[in-house]
Amino acid sequence: MGKAYHINDCIDIISMREGAQLNNDQKRMLITPVTTHEIMKVQNDIGDMKAHGLDGLMQKMSRNLDFNFHYKCEKLQITNLSVADDFLMFARGDKKSIEMTMTTFNKFSTSTGLRVNPNK
Repeated sequence: MGKAYHINDCIDIISMREGAQLNNDQKRMLITPVTTHEIMKVQNDIGDMKAHGLDGLMQKMSRNLDFNFHYKCEKLQITNLSVADDFLMFARGDKKSIEMTMTTFNKFSTSTGLRVNPNK
């Protein structure tokens, strides 16, 4: 574990030495590769409102039969894409789908205080 002068102040060395340790089964479990099937199962089991924030709200909105996906997003049922601090929303251009998308965004905005940046 090195010398004391190499230890970061935020590490509790006593807890590391005397605290609970992983058994061999737990260690093996931590390094076991995760399969694509396992990832897909977990994603499908999350449910609509367990993804807090705009993703969960958009997912719930897309279940409404009045909502129409953008024609290039319908097959994968994509309603939004987040990249860094940008959020893109997709819907067909009909009035009802746009109203639903904006209502959902406004609910999110009201609850979080996050707003659209008009300069982007």
